[in-house]
Amino acid sequence: MHSSAFNFLEITGKTDGIISVGSDTQAVVTAGHGFITVNNCQGSCVAVTEVSGVTVASVAQADAQLTVTVAPGVYLVNVDGNVSKVAVK
Repeated sequence: MHSSAFNFLEITGKTDGIISVGSDTQAVVTAGHGFITVNNCQGSCVAVTEVSGVTVASVAQADAQLTVTVAPGVYLVNVDGNVSKVAVK
């Protein structure tokens, strides 16, 4: 069983705010004003969901970078089972 790592990141500016996703992957989640980007996720299963459970984006085999335009709110970003929680303003 693979354990998930939970992280919280609050974004108050237009950009900045980088958080690693788990210790066994090199994927990096970046949240900015109106977007979430996942870098270094080549071939990974990536899902972005609202905390209510609504899936905003889901990719079975992502390219090296995935950017999703989102409304302000809190989102869960799951990269191969490693979950980060981000707040986009």
